[in-house]
Amino acid sequence: MPIKPKVIIAGAISYDHIFYLQRLPWTDEIMKANKDGVFPGGKGLNQAVASAAYGMPTYLVGKTGEDAEALNLRKYLKEQAVGLKYVGKTPMAPTGKAFVQSVGDHHSVTMAANSANDHLTKEDVREVQINPGDVVVGQTEISSDILIALFEKSKARGAKTVLNFAPAKKLPTKLQALTDIIVVNERNLSIIVKGTDFALAEATPNELAGCARTLLLHPEKQDVVLIRGEHGLIAITGQRGLILKSEVDANNVDVTGMEDCVIGNLAASIADEKSMRVALTFSAAAGAIAREGQGAGTAMPKQNEVVNRLNSSAKPASRSVPPPVRPNGVPGIPRGNPPDSSTPT
Repeated sequence: MPIKPKVIIAGAISYDHIFYLQRLPWTDEIMKANKDGVFPGGKGLNQAVASAAYGMPTYLVGKTGEDAEALNLRKYLKEQAVGLKYVGKTPMAPTGKAFVQSVGDHHSVTMAANSANDHLTKEDVREVQINPGDVVVGQTEISSDILIALFEKSKARGAKTVLNFAPAKKLPTKLQALTDIIVVNERNLSIIVKGTDFALAEATPNELAGCARTLLLHPEKQDVVLIRGEHGLIAITGQRGLILKSEVDANNVDVTGMEDCVIGNLAASIADEKSMRVALTFSAAAGAIAREGQGAGTAMPKQNEVVNRLNSSAKPASRSVPPPVRPNGVPGIPRGNPPDSSTPT
């Protein structure tokens, strides 16, 4: 009997403390947030939860500390049906933490502390069992040497590789050559191609597609997916030279988890042998729903929720999401009032 493909995601595991602001503070300014909450997070965790919510077998590759936060995050991941076989522990550092400033409907700024995430090694990823048809995902926040080791093994075993270009940085040519699909958001594309934030803010979709295509070393056999926030996705498919666009309406609440939601669902859809067009449409809808929730990992929709959105032209007024989880495992409620643009800060 053939082995069912799975999704393998290597990346950070952490708690996100999110502060919801109306604007970013100036230098030396003390600003009171409208509300805040603590949520399971980290790009690896978020993407794995999104993939598992799709319904594909999903394994996370990463490191936690040996603290109470690690126990609670492992419990949470098990509840989300994420495989933990390749999640190691280290006594050398605490479990990851990140502090996120979420501003309005548009962007968030994350500050990650040094943690157990920094102790993932090439030996760790070489232990991962990879089969033909699997989809293996990594992000550029992981060391390039580790990603190369993971992707080399993936390609040798007949798996497809997905690289999330976040954060923006120069990559070794070898890593780019080992990547089948590059996923990048609009801001990071601007930094990579133009050297500065928001240089592409006024670019047309075709101009953005042209810039994204420059990330491909082998355009005839590689794809790139550009995540445009509330403007959806653009995919440039190398084999067919097509530009595919997908956009889904949403009532924006928190954009923190949107990118990771798209990537997790894209990986799951490809492992599920969907075409790029179908995978892109489904992932865009999933990302739109994630923008309506709070937090990152806690905002990932189930497959049936995405299907229902695609089958309906109506945009929901609100979405029920789980409460944030405090590091001691006790559910908490974000404090303060929701952001209100009419209220001065």
